Amino acid sequence: MAEEINSGNGKSELIDLSSFAHNPYGRIFTLDFETNELIVLSRRGRIVEFMGMPKGGKSKQIRALKEGDEEHPELIGLENDAELTEFLGKQIDIAVFKPNSAMKVLFEKDPKMRAVYNETIIHSHGELLGMLTSYIRGDINIKTREVDLAILDRGPNDDAVWTNALYDFKTTISQEERDYHLSMAQHLEQHLDLAIGMNVLPEVAMEREGGREGKAMNIPFLRKLYEYYGALAEEAIEGEQPITIQTPYLDIDGEGIYVDNAQTIYRRVKRLYIPKDPEELRVDGDLEKRVAKAA
Repeated sequence: MAEEINSGNGKSELIDLSSFAHNPYGRIFTLDFETNELIVLSRRGRIVEFMGMPKGGKSKQIRALKEGDEEHPELIGLENDAELTEFLGKQIDIAVFKPNSAMKVLFEKDPKMRAVYNETIIHSHGELLGMLTSYIRGDINIKTREVDLAILDRGPNDDAVWTNALYDFKTTISQEERDYHLSMAQHLEQHLDLAIGMNVLPEVAMEREGGREGKAMNIPFLRKLYEYYGALAEEAIEGEQPITIQTPYLDIDGEGIYVDNAQTIYRRVKRLYIPKDPEELRVDGDLEKRVAKAA
């Protein structure tokens, strides 16, 4: 998909990678180079992570959540929700981020460098979350944009799953590296208000990819990933908060009906602003132990 962000001369421009207007994946930075603004989270803002199996349908659901879907008028999108606009006193401002898209587009997934690749992605999520949630110094005259909702297309909870899967799969990373990466990823969960897991079976993911195999998109590795994502989904079957994730979690069947999934996601995210029920309790957990127990 790198060609989607190429300029007219056939070469990718860094400005295209950094801009949501041109980058089909999502913003990499909180800096908007087109408007010369620093994007930060408002004091009542929320952060939602979409996580799960490759080809689970995350990007399509993110678009529907943000702006709706013209082909399905019943999906209006948070930006067009009159009740939410009245509650906030303005139209909700949403920014979509995918920091790891820079790694995905620019660098090869060399197995010998996979630990560095994985660690860099976790650091990119940490830098993004840190800048989003920090307060601007009062003595600095800088143009800012305060968003009400920051959506992460992959984030710290994904990082924890991929870290464990990489360790299990041909020991792509060492035990020391795994422990360090898990510690970083789990620490970053504190910034998240909700994680939405979208999962499909490994065979479905490959079919949606057109059967093209890569270093990550292959059945053996996808099955290893699914062990961890599947454990979360099993815990959440009865609508309960999984014990292996600290972030409040919503499980979505990526093979389910698109509109039904979109409406479920919409209602849950809207509740972050206009609560209908008591907030889910955060619980401590250990994903690795849960998978070992289930095996």
